[in-house]
Amino acid sequence: MDTRKRILVVEDEPDILALFVRLLEEEGYEVLSTSRPSEAVRMLVDLRLRIDVLITDHMMPGMTGTALGQIAKRMRPRIRVMGVSGVALLIRAPDSPYDSLLQKPVKGHDLLKKVRWLAED
Repeated sequence: MDTRKRILVVEDEPDILALFVRLLEEEGYEVLSTSRPSEAVRMLVDLRLRIDVLITDHMMPGMTGTALGQIAKRMRPRIRVMGVSGVALLIRAPDSPYDSLLQKPVKGHDLLKKVRWLAED
């Protein structure tokens, strides 16, 4: 049985998506990724697919990271959600699904530190 944590990364900027996937895989995480929030929702609906942490861009075409995070939390109450944004966000907003936030531009060690914290049992 694979006990590695599985991370779902949703990011519409291809270079950032590729960077996140590479960093997380090098750290030993199993990574699922997509540039489309609608595809992420399909993955979240499939409850046979274990997802421990969702990392989502805050501003994407078709759906915000907040909306995606809210869907994820409704479907998977134990999932941890990290929002990534180039604009300031309020983590304490009443409807915020974010357990953590990361500002762009992202430094690799900051991403990994936050993911380690979110993925703890």
